[in-house]
Amino acid sequence: GGGVITGNTLPATASDVPHHIVVDRSWLHGKTDNSLYTQGVEYFFVTHTIIQNSVIDHINSGPATGEGGSCTSAGGCAPAIDIGFGGPHKIYNNYIFGAGMEIFLEPQAHTPAALAGSAVAQDITISRNLLTKDGLRRGLDQVANGIEYKMGLRVLVEGNVVEGAWLPFQVGHLITINPDCGFYGPPTNVVAQDLTFRKNIFRVARAGIDITAGDYGQG
Repeated sequence: GGGVITGNTLPATASDVPHHIVVDRSWLHGKTDNSLYTQGVEYFFVTHTIIQNSVIDHINSGPATGEGGSCTSAGGCAPAIDIGFGGPHKIYNNYIFGAGMEIFLEPQAHTPAALAGSAVAQDITISRNLLTKDGLRRGLDQVANGIEYKMGLRVLVEGNVVEGAWLPFQVGHLITINPDCGFYGPPTNVVAQDLTFRKNIFRVARAGIDITAGDYGQG
């Protein structure tokens, strides 16, 4: 398992953080038989990124090991794009197919104190993408959400098509907003705020948007 493109080395200072990375007109392809946990792009400690005009597909969670409550493969819910730090980030004009989440904004544990100001992924534009689970079997293949915010600051989601979320492995929300730092450990300044949704199409789901008030990880 792991990411097709990965940037997850823990930096000690700001000068250690990779930055200005562009993925353009590329094909990031996971396994087609769902036999392996595979993520697409993991940007855990990366800033100033662009992912555009690309196909990210067959990002799979691996075979299920149980039923209900969460993704139950050995690896969990595999996101197509996983962003966990700083910004700005631009995700534009892509075809994104992830069996877990298409886009996941996820805090990273043990972010150094010197980088606390960038611990929340921020200044993100997600525009003109197709986020889909087309081809998966409803109720049989384990899926999570379309876009999930464990954090996020100043995020614009505009002009996208977001489709595909169902039971039994999770509730079946296309958008989930549940800020969480307790589960991941430090940092503790995780927020999900200034989130804008505009001119999107949401379809083929059990539910639309789920918002959890407060910090899920802190109970």
